[in-house]
Amino acid sequence: MQSATSNRAVADAPPATSLASDDSEVSFGPFRLIPSRRLLLHGDTPLRIGSRAYGVLLALVENAGQVVSKETLMLRAWGRVHVEECNLRTAIANLRRALKASTGHVYVATDQRRGYRFVAPVTFASVSALRRGLRTPLSKIVGRDDEIVRLLDDISCHRLITVVGPGGIGKTTVALSAGNLALSRKLISEAVLVDLSTVEDPNLVPDAIRVSLGIGRQTNDPIKDIETLLSNRRFLIVLDGCEKIVAAVADAAESVLAVAPNAKVLATSREPLRADGERIHRLGPLAMPDSSYLGSIQTQNFASVELFADRAAARVRGFELTEATAPIVARICRQLDGIPLAIELAASRLDAFDLPILTELLDGHFSLHMLGRVTALPRHRTLAASLDWSFDTLTDEESIVFRRLSVFQGPFGFDAAREIVSDDQLASGDVSSIIARLSAKSIISTGTGHAQGKHLLLSVTRTYALGKLEQSGEKNIVLERLARFREGMSKQDGIGA
Repeated sequence: MQSATSNRAVADAPPATSLASDDSEVSFGPFRLIPSRRLLLHGDTPLRIGSRAYGVLLALVENAGQVVSKETLMLRAWGRVHVEECNLRTAIANLRRALKASTGHVYVATDQRRGYRFVAPVTFASVSALRRGLRTPLSKIVGRDDEIVRLLDDISCHRLITVVGPGGIGKTTVALSAGNLALSRKLISEAVLVDLSTVEDPNLVPDAIRVSLGIGRQTNDPIKDIETLLSNRRFLIVLDGCEKIVAAVADAAESVLAVAPNAKVLATSREPLRADGERIHRLGPLAMPDSSYLGSIQTQNFASVELFADRAAARVRGFELTEATAPIVARICRQLDGIPLAIELAASRLDAFDLPILTELLDGHFSLHMLGRVTALPRHRTLAASLDWSFDTLTDEESIVFRRLSVFQGPFGFDAAREIVSDDQLASGDVSSIIARLSAKSIISTGTGHAQGKHLLLSVTRTYALGKLEQSGEKNIVLERLARFREGMSKQDGIGA
């Protein structure tokens, strides 16, 4: 028999894809081969096949679909040690037995007199591209510890969870924090973030997931490629910014979870995906002091005030809450409805305005155009941009109702809304349905406590909607309707709108 050190053996089957790099990984079926660790995994379970069989497997998958000569396989498995061909046959038999025992499928075929061929589709990827963890915020996370723990519980019990809330509420921050906590507690083994905010074509959602997972195009079916990579791996896929393409995201999430039984999907969206098996986690504003606290230093115990103070101290050296400043900060947080993005943007303006002036400015359109971090997502650089992002998802009828509701300065019920909003363009019955849709999209808020059962436009959202109402030329007409409605209600025992 020819020696395994033959030059011909070296030249016979040059690797089509080298796995020598420490950053390489290959997947086939439910298996992963990690050369840097000399490890073969079935799902997340190490599979022991022996060093010789491992060397044979490495050579075969590098040349998947091609015949690899017996001489080359012996060289890869035994190096310069001379062995008989029967040793190779034994290694091949051990390899086939291990792979088939796990799946029932045949992965290695014999080519008579020439060698062996790996017959399963393989996916080559970079380990770093799989992003074993999720990015962590550079700034301190304030007031969300309980939410993160509750979301972690959802991740442990459910496979599809959507964090829902208005723009700037902190959905991405909470989702990434809970995802990293799930990794550290070994609820999942790997995680990846898929930014869908830039995906305009709904048909490209599966492709976006495939790219974020670091998968090259193996077939024309992204879901099939995702299935090949994920298989039984305990993977968390975070789909961020889903609200403009919810139907496509719902379809993609269901498809991925169907082919990857141990995977989980955590989505962030301003409205639910309405997908099969979806668990909705609604995220509300940070805790705010009510009017009874406005004159007290105790306001610093509320998360919204703590966030403002933390971000202000990062901008203005020496800033701290005092008996004099705490009530002003509390008032600002109430003006901004406890929305984290709004509070952070306001705190960043202390380098230009002192607290009393800032409080006055926030009552107007200034609040919509405060500039945030240049590295922030475009929809998070100003409050106006965040609201534009939501407004762009509205139908024409939803836009009309949204801007007309801005005449309400506080909570309102369906009866009042129908009276004010309805006209020849909008039937009274349609208004209730549209308000429900606006609520689902987190554009209007559902009241609690004394406003139970009613709805509310948050202060900054109302300022934005008023601007749209003025641009439409309808402001005076709608205000007249509101005045007539209140006058009519006043005549009925003083019940207000």
